[in-house]
Amino acid sequence: MTVDTQDMLGPLTRLLHWSVALFIIGLLGAGLSMVRYEAWRLYPFHKSFGLLAAALIAARVAWCWRNRWPPPVRAQGRVEARLVPAAHGMLLIGAVATPVSGLMFSSISEHGIEFSGRELLPSNPVHAAHASRCRSMRVDRIGRRHRIG
Repeated sequence: MTVDTQDMLGPLTRLLHWSVALFIIGLLGAGLSMVRYEAWRLYPFHKSFGLLAAALIAARVAWCWRNRWPPPVRAQGRVEARLVPAAHGMLLIGAVATPVSGLMFSSISEHGIEFSGRELLPSNPVHAAHASRCRSMRVDRIGRRHRIG
């Protein structure tokens, strides 16, 4: 693999960078569409592409760890020299935290974790039992629950 130089980022670095960026933007758009327009039919695709994004993000973090940050292209001031690596670090942390939070949410919900229709982690049976009990309840204006029928 071609490592990054001061003059140019390597092809793997660019491929990982842009593929992760496009996945995150696409998944963010799909997630917002699901919530705003109640397009829940996108949910299986969102989860499958989210798992692919998680794998790409893991590869990107591993590549960054192995390749290290390239030196700055131009001279930087003292403040900028500290802020740039911090900003890159925060972006990587955010990129890792996003699919991790999605995996955590799916693993504790009644949906489980699927990839392309194949169940990787079954749904949480405790939550599924609780959800079925809650569906048979009605909540009044004060917030009290009443069993239906």
